Amino acid sequence: MKRFLSALLFAFSFFAGTAYSSPSPIVPLYSFQPPPSPGTPTAGIIQGIDGFLYGATFCQFGDPNNNSGTIFRLKTDGTDFKIVHSFTGTPNNGCPMTRLFQAKNRLLYGTTYGGGLYGGGVLFRIGLPTTANPNARFTILHHFNPITEGTDYFSGVIQGSDKNLYGTLIGPSNFGGVIYQRKLPTVQDPSMDFKILHRFTGAEGKPNSHLAQGSDGRLYGTTKDGGVFGCGYIYAINPSDSFFNILHFFSCSIAGGSPLEAGVIQGVDGSLYGTDTDWYGNIFKLEKNGLFTSIHSFSVMEEGMGVRDTLVLGTNGNLYGTTTSGGLNNTGSVFVFNPNTKTVSPIAVFPKQSLLGWRANVSEGMDGDLYGTTSSGGKYGFGMVYKVNANIPTQKLMWPLSGRGPGVVNAEGKFGDIWDSGECPIGTDKIHSGTDFKALLGDRVYAAEAGVVVWQTTNDRWGGWVVIEHNQGKPNAFTTLYMHVIPDPLTIGDTSKPNQSVLRNQFIGKIAPLSTGPHLHFGIRLAPFVVLKNYLASAGALPVKTCGKYQAFPENFSDPTLWKYFTNSQPKK
Repeated sequence: MKRFLSALLFAFSFFAGTAYSSPSPIVPLYSFQPPPSPGTPTAGIIQGIDGFLYGATFCQFGDPNNNSGTIFRLKTDGTDFKIVHSFTGTPNNGCPMTRLFQAKNRLLYGTTYGGGLYGGGVLFRIGLPTTANPNARFTILHHFNPITEGTDYFSGVIQGSDKNLYGTLIGPSNFGGVIYQRKLPTVQDPSMDFKILHRFTGAEGKPNSHLAQGSDGRLYGTTKDGGVFGCGYIYAINPSDSFFNILHFFSCSIAGGSPLEAGVIQGVDGSLYGTDTDWYGNIFKLEKNGLFTSIHSFSVMEEGMGVRDTLVLGTNGNLYGTTTSGGLNNTGSVFVFNPNTKTVSPIAVFPKQSLLGWRANVSEGMDGDLYGTTSSGGKYGFGMVYKVNANIPTQKLMWPLSGRGPGVVNAEGKFGDIWDSGECPIGTDKIHSGTDFKALLGDRVYAAEAGVVVWQTTNDRWGGWVVIEHNQGKPNAFTTLYMHVIPDPLTIGDTSKPNQSVLRNQFIGKIAPLSTGPHLHFGIRLAPFVVLKNYLASAGALPVKTCGKYQAFPENFSDPTLWKYFTNSQPKK
């Protein structure tokens, strides 16, 4: 009966389907070669805060060099490919199968399948390579015990709003798996505990999807099986007290199959969105009031079928994903789903190759395009990194210094430099959160984009500074920071008048005198303005962790010397 109804749905979509604009082919950026090359990418890819793309390759069995997978990076044009870390050594640390995650401390975190002290894989972190430190530092944070904890196949790790790491593991036959927390040390809490938040019984199923944190602080995920109908369910857990509850059971029907490896993501409307697999697949919505609705069934001829990874929320509020078969070339597509219109449009198709393998979901780059990987196919048949020209709207900033274009940098003030002037305890480094650009005393400084002045000082040890929040209240809110600047009270007010609106390219102040010489410290923070509790207000303007009374370890800052942020126009003089 199920296949009969699915066939009717297919016939209807074929003869009376939606009119689509012609999708573009994907753009291959890099093709992986056979052994002894790095391996095949199975985990997708992310863009680091330094602008490079980072991904992982799975083990290449039979490799004479005993390659157990790698972490690699490359530029968004496919050049400058480099192996950042190889998973070798004793004990073997396993094979990375899940997507990397960049935490607020600018470090990358991930997991491996197998390996480690107990054979269950490891939870690891790795730093971004820099010119000063080209060898990324790799650290194992936890060895998974496959008997008592489980093994990570698909879920990976995320960072919660409390700065701690969270993930799921699949257990052996006697239990389903676990949801775990691994604390990251802070000034207030230096502990590094590994804690099981919830243990799934065998009847509760296996939690093998990505976790997602909602605006209410709870973690959301899915199981591939278990529950009332044996087809899995959507669950929520509160990380503070481990309270666990089930939100919806999947019924194995056309209107709600099984999510398999796909988790859920919270949309801008606060609802949870995800995919399930009957014959072709559906997109579903779970509202805050518990109402579950299957809102789109895939058309196999145009959109493809077989969504096997969690949807991705774009900065424009749309959701993006990939199908593994069907579509114009019968090899799947990259699609966009508009939650407002409830429509799916294929925006790119995969090439006509017989085998493209596992396709982890795409991720959005800083340039508004999408990036992804396939585990096979490509020029040599061992997978590829690809790009999709998604044209997600991005903002181009105005250059903030009058008459001085991008590229004029003080060598001692580059983004990401580690420095210590004796203000922090020994071994506690401070990271330069922006870039120092040369200027003359009194040079005029301009707002890089329209926004709201959320913080300013006029006379401190840094010579004064201004913080502007842009796109306030929206998912793509971000902050720009202008340090060593005397704010202009006639244009942006003073500290007694907060939340002054400024226009793009509006004059906001002049370069202040400084003992190290006049310059502009300019920072771009890809997050809204936040003042954290128990921190100095001035430090919270970034926000940053602190050591003593001065700032250290900035979070979510990006390198201003990535010139794609800026237009070619210079500010008015």
